[in-house]
Amino acid sequence: MPFMKTFKIICVDPGKEPLKICGVQAHIDPSQKKRVAIDIDFSYNGNVTVKVQLNKFSKESGVNNICISGLLRIVLEPLSGNGSLVEAVTFYFLQRPHIVIEWSGLATLLNIEGLRTIADNIILEIVDGLLLLPRRYTVPLVPDLNILPLLFPMPMGIVRIFLIEAKELMRSDLCDESDAYTVIHLGEQTWRSTTIFNSQNPQWNEIFEAAVHEANGQILEIAIYDEDNVKKDDSLGRYYWTNLWNTAHEMK
Repeated sequence: MPFMKTFKIICVDPGKEPLKICGVQAHIDPSQKKRVAIDIDFSYNGNVTVKVQLNKFSKESGVNNICISGLLRIVLEPLSGNGSLVEAVTFYFLQRPHIVIEWSGLATLLNIEGLRTIADNIILEIVDGLLLLPRRYTVPLVPDLNILPLLFPMPMGIVRIFLIEAKELMRSDLCDESDAYTVIHLGEQTWRSTTIFNSQNPQWNEIFEAAVHEANGQILEIAIYDEDNVKKDDSLGRYYWTNLWNTAHEMK
């Protein structure tokens, strides 16, 4: 890309706001004696400043503020009694984190609602590709440790989701019935149903299969939207399932 030759970062100021830890929970599975998982619920609303310039004639652009919150899992595995207590540390997000960015300069155009959504989604997709389960980042703490089994473990199992119907959906438009479709998220996995037009009681009768990598902690999100060709699709509601194994019989 030619413009990258003149692109430069003018300054990066991480700000002075500390990261806030909202909760910490440890998970110890008796069947996995060499593994401890720690969930950290965090939020960061910092006055981060990033200034960039495409070329010497362009106006400075960048970021004035970043807000991010989410649930980060830290896994200590494998545990060892030989010299080093922990041989590796692995990080990943159980669900997609929430990120809001305030742009500055020419990039303020991205603060317009529609463009902001596109820009934020692009950044979220980058984060997803790095740290959203099943993606992981592992730091070995001992030499010559094979980290491939930690980066690419086998899924714990498969959950089959029967998307049957919805009843008495709210109307997002006063005069028209909904054109409803469903989006299902489980970690980095995403599925979208077909759209059922002009119905407050849509019937999909579709089946999806999801690989579960963390039965304790992963959340299945089911969201329903009203499709619109002119403006942003309206949300008609969403539901979250936790502890997937114990509620598998309810997923219809």
